[in-house]
Amino acid sequence: MTKKIKIILLIIAIFILAGGLVCYLSWDSERIITVTPTTSRLDDAGLVYASKFWGGLCSNGKGEEGGCYFEAYLYDTGRTVNESGFVHGDNKIDANSTIEKNLGTSLVNQIIKKIKDSGLMVKDCPSSLIMDANWYYQVTIDGVKKEFRDVLKDCKDTFEEIDKMLDDAIKNN
Repeated sequence: MTKKIKIILLIIAIFILAGGLVCYLSWDSERIITVTPTTSRLDDAGLVYASKFWGGLCSNGKGEEGGCYFEAYLYDTGRTVNESGFVHGDNKIDANSTIEKNLGTSLVNQIIKKIKDSGLMVKDCPSSLIMDANWYYQVTIDGVKKEFRDVLKDCKDTFEEIDKMLDDAIKNN
């Protein structure tokens, strides 16, 4: 390795370390947005599918910084519940919106088929560390409940397809 390449690599390493030091010194644990998931819906015996997202890179209509969340629940009867809102830096939740619809059991059966065909219930879906965002999914099929958190691409693609099926059905209903 030439001396020029070594110097370039040393400069890059210094920048990386300096950036890490700046992040460490400016870390403000008071500004971390956390949303504790409500478990009452997740414990419902009729729940087939739950999709939850929390992110810390949102602002409200007033320009305030904070987090946002979106939660979707699908029950075996075809009933869906979608909740969304904004979370302030002090974890106070406002702008809460809840939409409930009945989409029928045909959609439930399509989603159950999608889950079974994808192998989600038997597949290992490793999670990844994602900064400032969190995805949570819960699937209950034939009495078996499985939870997924911050899953990687293969499983994430299946969940995104299911979420799109739900979104499309809600928009068209």
